[in-house]
Amino acid sequence: MNYKKLFEDKQKGLIDERMVLVFDNDGGYWRADIEDEIEHEAMCEKYSEEYGEPDGYHDLVDIMQGAGFKSEWC
Repeated sequence: MNYKKLFEDKQKGLIDERMVLVFDNDGGYWRADIEDEIEHEAMCEKYSEEYGEPDGYHDLVDIMQGAGFKSEWC
C-alpha cells in the first residue's frame, strides 16, 4: 500500500471523509460509509487502485516510512 501518497493526499484534503481503511491481523480493505451499494463498490475500487490495500501488521514499517520515519523490521 502506498502510505506516503495516502498521507500526502490526506493533508491536501483529497481523501473522502466517508472512506474507512479497515485493518485486521493479516490484511484489510477499504470500506465506504455510503448507503448506495453501487457507489460504495466504485469508491472502494477507486481507493484500492489509487493507494492499494493494507496488509495487516505487515504494514507497520511501510506506515512509518510513509510518515517519514526511518524504520525496518527485525
